[in-house]
Amino acid sequence: MSKKTIVRLVLYSSIIFGLALLYRFDSAVVKKELQPEITNNETPFPVSRYRLEDVAVGINLYPPSVEKIENRAVVGGVVAHHLLVQNTIAEYFQNLSSFGYKRVILLGPNHGELGEKLVVTSTRPWDTPYGTVYSDQAVITDLSNCASNDPYPLENDHSLEVIMPFIKMYLPEAQVVPLMLSGRLKMDDIDSLVSCLIPHVGQETLVLVSSDFSHYLKSSVAKQRDAETLALLKSWDVDRLITLNSDHLDSPPALVTLMELMQAVGAKDMEVFAHTDASIVSNNPFAATTTHYFLNYYVKR
Repeated sequence: MSKKTIVRLVLYSSIIFGLALLYRFDSAVVKKELQPEITNNETPFPVSRYRLEDVAVGINLYPPSVEKIENRAVVGGVVAHHLLVQNTIAEYFQNLSSFGYKRVILLGPNHGELGEKLVVTSTRPWDTPYGTVYSDQAVITDLSNCASNDPYPLENDHSLEVIMPFIKMYLPEAQVVPLMLSGRLKMDDIDSLVSCLIPHVGQETLVLVSSDFSHYLKSSVAKQRDAETLALLKSWDVDRLITLNSDHLDSPPALVTLMELMQAVGAKDMEVFAHTDASIVSNNPFAATTTHYFLNYYVKR
């Protein structure tokens, strides 16, 4: 075997060895990228027991949209948790489905005032008929000074639970930061919570309030209360909004938290996506009603 042949063999062997190493490295990277980011081994909250057939009806009517909205980014919103209006809930989420959110900070009322703290959360995932919604454990851990990790209140209240199937269907890549707020929160408490949340709010994060509005009133009275609430929302009058009760809305603290966060990120444009009345939807105009605003807060691109 000539000296040149030996040199060529050594050279070719070196090249093949190098390519093999590169292939192994690339394969490891690909495998790592393809691995789902599922690290939560906690027992999931069970599938919502609240009228899942209604959730399915709404979702079937309004499948996720791929149409991009180019001129603005919705970074905050308000959605009902009253499944009588499941079609509007689904349509509202369809409107958000093309934004590609990675995180949803979900705020809702603690109806039963369960738990020892004013703000409760949980790192547990949520089972839904459409797959599992995972909590953003890193953010929840970072909020430990502002929210108690206490799953019991979340498991025994519908305000966040009923929203999870819609999040999984329409915002499938998003992890959630579920926060249930006591009605006893004062402005100082909200300011502290907002300070904790601001570092985690951006254009890939949706801050969403799950809240109904006027409760158990005649439709004519509820219409008046809703007009009063909307005026406060449009004028950003958080000092008056925080004093309201269930005649006007479920969770003044959640709405005020949302508004303070939207001010902080410059999302000062708000629109009413829909306004619904349970007595009209159910074709029972003389019944005591619950009303719902669906709102978007956005920044212009």
